[in-house]
This record gives sequence, C-alpha cells and structure tokens, in this order.
Amino acid sequence: MEATEFAADGVRLHTLVRHGEPTILILHGLAGHSGEWNPVGELLDDSIGVIAPDQRGHGESGGRTVAEIERSAYVADAVSLIEHIAGRPVIVVGQSMGGLVATYLAASRPDLVRHLVLIEAGTRPMTESDFEASEARFDRWPARFGDEGEAAQFFGSDKPSTPAWIAGLARTPTGLARRFDPETMMTAMRTLASTSRIKEWHEISAPTTLIRASDSVIADDEIDEMVTARPNTRAIEIEQSGHDVHLDQPEQVAIVLSDIAQGHI
Repeated sequence: MEATEFAADGVRLHTLVRHGEPTILILHGLAGHSGEWNPVGELLDDSIGVIAPDQRGHGESGGRTVAEIERSAYVADAVSLIEHIAGRPVIVVGQSMGGLVATYLAASRPDLVRHLVLIEAGTRPMTESDFEASEARFDRWPARFGDEGEAAQFFGSDKPSTPAWIAGLARTPTGLARRFDPETMMTAMRTLASTSRIKEWHEISAPTTLIRASDSVIADDEIDEMVTARPNTRAIEIEQSGHDVHLDQPEQVAIVLSDIAQGHI
C-alpha cells in the first residue's frame, strides 16, 4: 500500500491506499493507526483495493483539537475518502471505534456501502463507568518510551498485537512518543459512543458481517439482538483472539474479507 495525504474538510488525513476492485475501506479503533492493518492487507489478493486512513486525531493525521472531533466529522471523512479515492461503493470495515463510524456511515450513506463489516463493535452505548475505565487506561499510558524494549514491556512482550502498537509510536531523538492526545481520544469516544446506535442499525440496508473475538467485549445477547434485528446479518467468531482480532488472528480476518470481496459471503 502507498502512503498518501488526503485533505478532508481542511483536515489532513494520512492514508494508505492500494487501488483495486472491489475496494475495502478500513477504519481502525481508538488510539490506533492505519499501519496496524498491514498484516491483513498483505494477505489479501493484490487485485483488492484498500483505503486505510489514520482517522482524525490519530497517527499522522490532523484533527487534533477537541473542536475538530465530532461524530459527523468522522463520517464525513469516510465519505470523502470513498468518493474521491474509490469513486464507487466499497466494503466498509470498522474495528471497535472504527466500527461505530462505519455504522453511522452505512446508515446515512447506503449508496456508498456494498458490504459492512463490524469487528468487535456493537450498538449499545458506553456507560459512564466505561468512559472512566478508558480514561484510566490512557492515564497509565506513558507519553514517551525510552526505546522499543520499554514499549514492548508496557504493551506485553508476548502479545501478537504489540508490534502494531509499537509501530504506531512516533520516533523522536529522545525515544518513542504516542501520536495521540488522551483528551482527544476521550472526546472521540464520547461523541461516537455515548448514545445507542440501534436506530441506525435498523436503517442499514447493506449486507453485514459481524466479526467477534472469542474473548470479546461485546455481550452475547447484544450480538444475538443485532443478528435478529436484520436478516442480512451474520456473525462470525474467531478463536484465540481478543478485542484486537485483526492483530491476534490476521490470517482469519483476511480469509473473511477475501470471501466477502469475492462474493462468497
């Protein structure tokens, strides 16, 4: 994939692009970055197009002020990327926070979404205790690490997701720095996850695949409700995976996306 800079409503979006048909738009999760999807992208056939942005406030993209972090802005960014890079309906993949953006996108712009894939993303709102737990996690996340070894120790040296988290850090003369502001991250989650998305869920017409981890943060009954509410929805559970399914089991995620791209799902 080739890195490019794309301007959306005055905000610079660092985006990885590979042209092809069909095209998959990939929206990463909170505090993530586009590069974490490289292991999955490399397993997809070269004929499949990929658009993977650092969403605003993340990675190397702009949109760092609280005023620039709005739900409508995230959706508008995705619309701009589809219209200007793909120019046709795409397969939209969203993991965690990216899944919330993808849900709002599919509900508001059905003409741009040929298939929706939500990875570890549901419809229920986060509670205040959920937000407090997220804020506490960010409070524990150092602004800077001395080197990769220190970062690996923090993220978990034996976890398959650790290389992706380290790759998302900025290299500076004094060590590895996080590329996001915790306050911006919390604002993003509050604008996207404070309210239920069940209304939008019912409005989605695109066929939908739910990818769930075996150690999921989404409740069983929530998945059941989502599948029951819309008959063109199916759920797939991937074994030996946690919330970052695409990092724990990139091969299995790539198989599902390839099947969708080839029309098998």
